[in-house]
Amino acid sequence: MYGHYSNSYQIKDFIKKQILHNLKKFVKILSAYNLTNFFFMSVNTTTINEYSSYQHKVRMLVLFSFVPLMGMSIDLFAPSLPGISTSLSISTASAKMVISIFLIGYALGNFTIGILTDALGRKSLLRISCVLFIIVSAMPAIFPNENVLLVSRLAQGFLMGAIGVVNRGIFSDILPVEKLIKLGPTMGFLWGLGPIIGPIVGGFLQEFFGWKSGFYFFSIVVALLTIFVFIYIPETIEKKSNLS
Repeated sequence: MYGHYSNSYQIKDFIKKQILHNLKKFVKILSAYNLTNFFFMSVNTTTINEYSSYQHKVRMLVLFSFVPLMGMSIDLFAPSLPGISTSLSISTASAKMVISIFLIGYALGNFTIGILTDALGRKSLLRISCVLFIIVSAMPAIFPNENVLLVSRLAQGFLMGAIGVVNRGIFSDILPVEKLIKLGPTMGFLWGLGPIIGPIVGGFLQEFFGWKSGFYFFSIVVALLTIFVFIYIPETIEKKSNLS
């Protein structure tokens, strides 16, 4: 799909076609769902008493904001693959590993942190994962070479998987069972938006700022969310379990 390109005109034409294709898919999905009040869910009052408060609404919105980012992280760089290949003087096959190696890290992050989160707590793991994600996302733009790029993408996947599994743990802590059941379709929808929005955003970033801008984009967005994480996301697990 992302073969060799002979000149910049072909690259720009390819990016524009990808943007239009994904924008049409995005509009179709939006029209099929009602998103009003999706984050104003009732909270388990035995855990957090101020369930109808402003703090709870912000907390839910922050947690939901991470969900489409997980999907976006996979293929936001798809329009930048030709630019990465050219800039770093690497093969097209190596450039495509930017996507596949992220998925490996994502699976490892879900598995590893999923085991640890009940023992170590939600708050510390979420904060650490967010801060590390900001750092590793900026690394390929600061040190542009193939090894740094691939290691960074592996780490991005691991940390985004960690953020995802901790998020789900927080939801299970603060929402009653009936709300958790209703949460599934919303989470699925928001996650599914990511791979559609990703190439659209990535196409614009590649067109106007180049391939490095995608990494800066993730650093900046997650940095903003991290501020809210430190302010609004408390420790939600009532009793930590033992690892043994």
